Amino acid sequence: MSLMSELKKTIGQGIALSERLIQIAEQGDWEVFQKLEPQRQALVKQLDVSTVDPDEVTQVREGLAQLISLNEQLEQLCQSQRTELLQQLQLLKKSDKARKAYQE
Repeated sequence: MSLMSELKKTIGQGIALSERLIQIAEQGDWEVFQKLEPQRQALVKQLDVSTVDPDEVTQVREGLAQLISLNEQLEQLCQSQRTELLQQLQLLKKSDKARKAYQE
């Protein structure tokens, strides 16, 4: 397989996995998300665009733009989840504090 087709394949796999992770995050299945995210990161790290054939620059650029857009969506979903977890933690701390005060 040529370097170019390997690059396109990797971009395609990254896009597919990113789309799947977005669905998983939207469903709130963060356990599965945590298991799959390292695979996506490994794919992204494999991307080497330094050897892009000039005839295929546009196609590669479009794939990378889509991958970047999906990454931004994933970041937003993760940030929302983080905020939600922090709020839950604060509520737990307050209820624990109230429970301790009531027990005294």
